[in-house]
Amino acid sequence: MFTLLLYTSLLLPTTCNNDVTRTDYNNTWAVKLQPGANPDKVAQQLHMQNLGRIGRLHDYYLFKSNKYSRYRTTRSVKETEDIVNHEQVISADQQRVHRRVKRH
Repeated sequence: MFTLLLYTSLLLPTTCNNDVTRTDYNNTWAVKLQPGANPDKVAQQLHMQNLGRIGRLHDYYLFKSNKYSRYRTTRSVKETEDIVNHEQVISADQQRVHRRVKRH
């Protein structure tokens, strides 16, 4: 019984810490456009898909890239720069995957 408790106590902290501290990114970006910009046209010019407006936020849209896998452990810096450099884009932020961890 003591061996099992010792093994479990040594194993649990590392397992939980890795899940909490690891950041994964997905292939979607929150993009803020210039007022009056056509989001479908901008997404098409960037070779992306417009998934629609984000909530009730004006000029904020969710764009999806099919160039990258759904989940990545590193941020796509070049893709983000390409989006931000578009003349109709004010800002862009690659979306992160939020992991949920059960408390023990």
